[in-house]
Amino acid sequence: MPMCPIERRVRTSQQGRAVPGNVTRYRVLVALRDEHGLCSLLRLACALARAHDGEVYLLTVTHSGARPSWLGVTDDCSEIPVDVVVRSGKDVSQVILQEFRRLKPQTLILGWSSRRSDGRHLLGRTLDPVMQRAPCDVIILHGECVDDLQHILVPVAGGPNAPRAFDVARALAPDARITALYVAADRFVPGGARLGQNVLDALRRDLSDPSHVDTLVVQAESPAEGILDEAAREYDLLILGASGGDLMDRFLIGDIPQSILLNSPIPVMVVRY
Repeated sequence: MPMCPIERRVRTSQQGRAVPGNVTRYRVLVALRDEHGLCSLLRLACALARAHDGEVYLLTVTHSGARPSWLGVTDDCSEIPVDVVVRSGKDVSQVILQEFRRLKPQTLILGWSSRRSDGRHLLGRTLDPVMQRAPCDVIILHGECVDDLQHILVPVAGGPNAPRAFDVARALAPDARITALYVAADRFVPGGARLGQNVLDALRRDLSDPSHVDTLVVQAESPAEGILDEAAREYDLLILGASGGDLMDRFLIGDIPQSILLNSPIPVMVVRY
């Protein structure tokens, strides 16, 4: 497994070491289960930290508390301080939440595998409690992003938090084309396409930087169908935005169905604010 490109100045945090000083700097906490998605998650974390003049904490949980052999770093994300934190524990979600309370990050980043729910959990027994209890911005990444993102798809439904997903896209790939997508009801419902274009026009006016942002209205029988069909058209990343602490409810009622995560032909990022 090749080591991932992050900044050389890495500090390994030992068990129980306190975080010095007041928490005033923007912090990104990345929780990793294994090497899967390591490079993509770190690339995202470093991009967000750079955009906010912040720092990154890289957390993994092992039974022994020893640093795993795959957790290697090299220097590419210049000027980003990175702390590697290794903790021991059997309940990974509780360890992540403990580190969250200790570090108080503004953003928490996690990866999600393609394994289906066991019926009791939506995203898994580790992610579900973290998503429900972490009072900060949470980003879940499914799949591995390419190094050079050229075209990003961001579905829009008209909610007040839609611009935040575009902030993440811009931080991750400042020069990428971004397509804001509105999925209207099928062609037999009058006015759907016009409403969608009005929503997208209002969104562009609210963006701090609308450059490189295109708008697109498509018609489909369901939002999931429209999003998946469009995602198959030469995009590098799909970003789904969700507001506040209601993400789990939105998965349940199908506003952001698991089918998008499981069936998307490209990597998917869920951004919860």
